[in-house]
Amino acid sequence: SFDDRYLGEKSSLPTTDNDGNPLLTGALVWLTTDNSMYVWNGSSWQKIVPDSTFIDLSDTPSNYTGAGGYTVKVKADETGLEFVAGGSTEPSDGDKGDITVSGGGLVWTIDPGVVTLSKLASGTAGDILYWDNSGAPAALPKGTDGQVLTLSSGLPSWANASGGGWTFMTPVAVSGSTVTITGIPASVRLIKIMLFDSTNNAGGADSGMIKIQVGTSSGFITTGYKGAYENAVGSSDGFYVDNKQTNLLASFIMDLVMMDTNKWCMSGNSFEDTQQANSLAGFITTTSGITQIRLVIGSPRSFTGGTLNVAYI
Repeated sequence: SFDDRYLGEKSSLPTTDNDGNPLLTGALVWLTTDNSMYVWNGSSWQKIVPDSTFIDLSDTPSNYTGAGGYTVKVKADETGLEFVAGGSTEPSDGDKGDITVSGGGLVWTIDPGVVTLSKLASGTAGDILYWDNSGAPAALPKGTDGQVLTLSSGLPSWANASGGGWTFMTPVAVSGSTVTITGIPASVRLIKIMLFDSTNNAGGADSGMIKIQVGTSSGFITTGYKGAYENAVGSSDGFYVDNKQTNLLASFIMDLVMMDTNKWCMSGNSFEDTQQANSLAGFITTTSGITQIRLVIGSPRSFTGGTLNVAYI
C-alpha cells in the first residue's frame, strides 16, 4: 500500500514501516530534523541529494540554500551547473569557477584565468589588448601623443607618424666614380633622387655617361632598364641622365613610382651648367622593393663635387 512506500514525516529514521513490518526497498521518509528526504536501499537509509546532475539554469541560488557540504560547479564547457557532494570531487583547474553552498550562503570563487569586467576595469587608460604569437592575450602599453599604430613582425606596435609627407635621408657628398645611398624601406612606392651642383674632372663628348642604378635587398640591378634622355635612347644598364661634357655642372631630379607590384616608372629632368635642360623617362621591373640607389659616372671621368640625396614616401 502507499503508506508502506511513503512513511511520512519522522523525527528519526524508522526501522519498520508504519504497520511494524519490515521496510520495503524504495520506501521514503521525510526526516524533520534536517528537512531531508531519505530512501531505504534495502539495508540502510540513504539521503536523497543531487549527485552529478545538471540543473536548470533558470533556478535561482536560493533554491539550494541550506544544502551545506555541496558545490555547484560551473562546467568548463559552460553548458550548465552541476552539484557535487562536498569532498568527493574537488574543482579542477579547468573549471571556469565554483559556487560553494555552505550553511545557507553562497560563495562564488572565480578562476584566476577568467576575464571579468572588474579585471578589464583595472587596466591602464590607452592600453590595447591583443593576442601574441602563442595565442595568449597580451596588452600593448599606450604610445605617446601623435604616434600611430603599426605592425612589427605581425604584432601591433607604436611608431611616430610620418605626417604623410616626404622622408629625407642624409645627404651624401659626391666624389669618385660611384656614390651609393642605402637604407630605403622596401615598402615605399615613391622615391625621389636629387643630385645638386656636381662636377667632374675629365673626358669629352660621348664619354663617361652619368646614370642611376637601383637595388633591392639582393643587390644592385645592372640590366633590364628601359629609358631615354635628351631625345636619345638610353642603355639597359641604368637610367641615363647625360652630362657628357668635361667639367660641366650637373643637377637632376628623378622620380621613381611603383605603379604595380615591383613595376617602376621613372621620370625626371637634368640640367647641364648653362647649356641645356633634359627630360628623362623610363621603367624597370624589380624582384622586390627598392632599398638602395647608386649614382655612377663612366670612365675616364669621376666626380669632383656635389651632393646626392634621396627622399621617399
